[in-house]
Amino acid sequence: MKTAILLPYKENYTKKLAGAASLWVSDYNKYSKLSKCIVIYGNLNNNLKPLSKNFKNIEIKTRLLSKTREYTNKFLKLIIKKQPDFIEVHNRPESAHIVLKAEITSELILVFHNNPLELSGSKSISDRIFLLDNCFKIFFVSNWVKNKFFENLPFTNKNNCEIIHPWTSPLNKFPKKEHIITFSGKLNYSKGYDLFSDVIPKILNKHKLWKAVVLGSEPREKIILNQEEIRIQKLKDQEMKDDQSYNLHWSSLKNNKDNLSVHYAGKKNAFARFLSPQRRLKLKKIIERYKSRLS
Repeated sequence: MKTAILLPYKENYTKKLAGAASLWVSDYNKYSKLSKCIVIYGNLNNNLKPLSKNFKNIEIKTRLLSKTREYTNKFLKLIIKKQPDFIEVHNRPESAHIVLKAEITSELILVFHNNPLELSGSKSISDRIFLLDNCFKIFFVSNWVKNKFFENLPFTNKNNCEIIHPWTSPLNKFPKKEHIITFSGKLNYSKGYDLFSDVIPKILNKHKLWKAVVLGSEPREKIILNQEEIRIQKLKDQEMKDDQSYNLHWSSLKNNKDNLSVHYAGKKNAFARFLSPQRRLKLKKIIERYKSRLS
């Protein structure tokens, strides 16, 4: 059975830049018995190497307001001649609506990785009922995501809905445990990083032998650090959307080659490690919470 997988157009299907959807698709594609029948579609710069050989690029060059619509329509043009048995759309219910209304015979599978109530195409009750009535399958990566989808609907489940958790290879030997709390992912509010950075200073100040490690980035925010102030600028397609300033509450800052360490009240309670020098600026979120929550 031939399957065409459509990633979100902002998803980087690469080893170093892969997000949750890319990792999910890559892991299942790697071990699937049907991997030879799968083609993965996404949007990558020409100089980037995709995670697997069965990837096909969809170029987006125009500056239309709805890039998702343009991206999805280009995808449909690529598959229209040899229509696959299944089309698997990840985390873009808006794309699912476009595919369902197109003149194709493929069955549609929709996979939700984030809160459906915050995604265009599944915010309203009518949108979600349409998806339930027309999708072959709807998968959710957690019970929480599924529960959000069925919020305020007249039912709490349907037989075409299932939960498939993210998968990873098991460890042959579990490493020695240390007193470290880790946050790994995109450093933004949709991933819950605001909640993490709110509570972690309180935990670390109470349990002095513990430390926190944050690994990730957030290209949609620009951080400017000064001696007494932090400015967080929220960006959308390089256009300024929000600019806020905060006071800093920290005693010293150590900037190594690959690490940034925060010394709060004279104690090294938290440090952030990032993938590149630019991303070391993401220290800001930790500092932000030190300043705003413990002042």
